[in-house]
Amino acid sequence: MDLLAPIAAAQAARSRLDWRAAAMAFTAAADALPADPHGNVTAEERSLRRNAHLCLCRTPQFQAYRERMHSQKPRPDLSHEWLNPRGSLVDMLLAPRSRSAA
Repeated sequence: MDLLAPIAAAQAARSRLDWRAAAMAFTAAADALPADPHGNVTAEERSLRRNAHLCLCRTPQFQAYRERMHSQKPRPDLSHEWLNPRGSLVDMLLAPRSRSAA
């Protein structure tokens, strides 16, 4: 399995400033990495997920999400996804939705 192709696709999307595609591609590349035998998050996976999060932050979907979160009382701490990126926020905000969910 070639792990460099998804990373190259993500970097190409980022260089085109296609933030949505880049975030999805970095997340897919991180998901494609083999699991650590000890259950730890590897440095490469964390780096890919943080790149995905940085690209996600440039999307209108994330900006709207952040505004909704900041309008809540008390204000929630949004740093958890940056400190321990899992890709769930990318999937939640950018994954295509089915017609039944819309």
